[in-house]
Amino acid sequence: MRMIHALGVLTLPAILAGCGSAEEEDAYDGPALSFGIVGDEPDIRENQVEFTPVNLENVHGEAPNDFDGILVMEEHLAEAAEPEYVAMYPDMQTPIFFVGTEAGILPFVDLNNPIGYEETVRRARDESIHIAGFVPDYPVDGAEEETLLTLTFGYPIANNELQTDNPEYSYSELFRFISEH
Repeated sequence: MRMIHALGVLTLPAILAGCGSAEEEDAYDGPALSFGIVGDEPDIRENQVEFTPVNLENVHGEAPNDFDGILVMEEHLAEAAEPEYVAMYPDMQTPIFFVGTEAGILPFVDLNNPIGYEETVRRARDESIHIAGFVPDYPVDGAEEETLLTLTFGYPIANNELQTDNPEYSYSELFRFISEH
């Protein structure tokens, strides 16, 4: 079993704020990807990304080699922030991402005094984030061990305005990251 040290967690913000038009952003055009999904499939631009329904109860045991990643959709975030699930995320072998979170990864981190998803969102609301998650065993230059990487993918910015009506952008960025790493 892989050990995670509290100081071994690296946060790499991938909030990619484009300066150009959101429509100019390219869809992911890499190799086929397969995601387990807790909830309804998102509307995406990519044809080479497939989704297979999974449940939170079996995502830890089922996921290790079956998928390129797991997506937990917005309607399941409160459940995904329950302590029984939060405890399993650092030990997962597959990247897991929380779609529609307004508090980044905070609701999905094992804290001493968890306050639940809704209260965490109330205290740490960040409407620029669309997707946040964990990537296990991520190699870090200069580090002796691989680490648990945390990522956030935000909505694009055009004309100094957050484009929350363009979630396809953050999905494409997520797919590119998964394909490249």
